[in-house]
Amino acid sequence: MDRDDKKYIATTSDIRTLLEKAGEEYLIQELDGRIRISHYRTIYYDTPHNDLFMMHQNGKKNREKIRERCYVDSSLAFCEVKKKNNHGRTSKSRIETPFGDSMRLNEIREFVARNSGLDPDKLVVSLFNDFHRITLVNRRMTERVTIDFDISFRNFLNGVERELSGLGVIEIKRDGNTQSPISDILTDMRIHPARFSKFCVGFLITDKEMKRNNFKCDLIKMDKLTDYRYGYSN
Repeated sequence: MDRDDKKYIATTSDIRTLLEKAGEEYLIQELDGRIRISHYRTIYYDTPHNDLFMMHQNGKKNREKIRERCYVDSSLAFCEVKKKNNHGRTSKSRIETPFGDSMRLNEIREFVARNSGLDPDKLVVSLFNDFHRITLVNRRMTERVTIDFDISFRNFLNGVERELSGLGVIEIKRDGNTQSPISDILTDMRIHPARFSKFCVGFLITDKEMKRNNFKCDLIKMDKLTDYRYGYSN
């Protein structure tokens, strides 16, 4: 729950190539010995004025997200407070909960207040996210790699729905500077680290009025990787 993260944006075609190249160095996570592609659903909370989103947009080093994540295949859900500090490290606290608007539950409200310092009364359901994930673990068990695809969003505030067509997100999660074979593979494939947040991108592609200066380069890169236009290259 305390780690160093590095993210990459890639086409689904490149992801298939990456999986072929990573086979010797990595194991694939299975659920019940059979499910290798897991289904996730996420609800993000923010204030009515999008204060948590604006922390990211304004480049604030110490920032946080409040979300509920449902692991569909195992029927488990958690409310999570996810924080990033000014050294780039990510920490996460969570509590099991029914999936839905859990901010109505006193136990969850107390958890959020205790772990984030935010007032739960000022949080509203803002964004829904659905995706599939493949998880790899290196054979030394020092690194975890998640590959997300079929990513879609629904903005609760305006009802707009959109998906990331032909794109996936790779995230390397490790403690410290341990060796990362997949990082070397990505470099050889000329796939370089990028800043990417489902929370932020979901808002931006479902609401053209959202401020986006800090994400312009990443959004243009998304346009260039696919024939699908998100409206940011104009």
